[in-house]
Amino acid sequence: MIRDKTISGYNIQQQIHLEDLKIEEIKQLAAQFDLSEILTQAIAERIFYWTSGQPYLCQYLCKYLSEQYAQHYEENSYWNSTSQIDEEVDETASKFLAQDTSHLTRIKNIVDDLELLNYVTKITKNQTKFHIRTRKVFELAYVNGVIKRDSSGHCKIRNLIYRRELDELTKGREVSNIEKFKKKCLIYMIDLHSKATIYEKRADWYRARLRNIALAGIIPTILLGYFAPMVVTSNPTLFNRAVGIAALAAALGVVVFIYSLIAQWPGLGNYAQESSDKYRRLCQQFEELARKISDDNLEDCNREYEVLSNDELSGGYTDIKQPTISSDEKRRGKREALRVYSDYGAICDTCNESPQSRKPSNCTACGSFNITLMERLRFVMERK
Repeated sequence: MIRDKTISGYNIQQQIHLEDLKIEEIKQLAAQFDLSEILTQAIAERIFYWTSGQPYLCQYLCKYLSEQYAQHYEENSYWNSTSQIDEEVDETASKFLAQDTSHLTRIKNIVDDLELLNYVTKITKNQTKFHIRTRKVFELAYVNGVIKRDSSGHCKIRNLIYRRELDELTKGREVSNIEKFKKKCLIYMIDLHSKATIYEKRADWYRARLRNIALAGIIPTILLGYFAPMVVTSNPTLFNRAVGIAALAAALGVVVFIYSLIAQWPGLGNYAQESSDKYRRLCQQFEELARKISDDNLEDCNREYEVLSNDELSGGYTDIKQPTISSDEKRRGKREALRVYSDYGAICDTCNESPQSRKPSNCTACGSFNITLMERLRFVMERK
């Protein structure tokens, strides 16, 4: 009995992995046309443009082109320019895409498997590292042969023909109810995590300022008490100056402290932390909801989604106690949220990228925000 007919018609087999051909190797296939060196190079480069050296596709295009060349030869219509070569190869590739019924079924199998399709889309758009120890990456690369490692070590669709077929089969494709549900949850997750980041940073700012005020009032007094016995007898003038400076620092600290109370820094810091905690809890609830959704519990999850959505809408009661969120804060918060949820396929709708770093880009939606000196130094160290 044959163990697995999908792999082989025989029980005994040895799988051979063929590496993609290089342009020089494709030139050897194109040598059959007996053209000039320039035109032979043009054929090889255009075939490589479509196939990236995939052996079967290279062989197929060369075979079909040889038939076309023979027809042109009989009609005394020779290939005599690189532009004509490009047109012939492009037409051949288009015919292959339209007529093939066997080789490109590997793409159709991916499209029919929604989970696998989402995985392929994610790893090829988000610059996912190519690791053959990942089971799905291994299967897609060495069993299906649809992806490969690019020059930067990331996953990419193996060639342009596969990419065109994948785009064609997914054009206008209906997204499942589960995927729609996950997309709705992701929108909330990005928004909530962004707000949580903004208010957490504000809370940190208020805490740091209040801590500095306290230290400004305490440290001069401590230093004066420590050095006073040593200075008072040996240099009374210096001691008097030190007392004056300490008194001035203490007075300044009192003034700043009174200002912080008038400006309600302690209250605003507490409100900011309260908002951050609430938005983070809601974000986690939406994330858990997106993880557990299935065909069996779709209705229950939709009801829970409505409850959480209403909770989010009413959750802004603390926001009215806060200063308005600035554009700079929005961009910073959005970048952090997109970075955190990049594995979920979160992509900026302005630059169409999924941030992998907190360092601001030039994007007007998820970048172009101000950073502190400490953040700048940290980015420099990370680059090193």
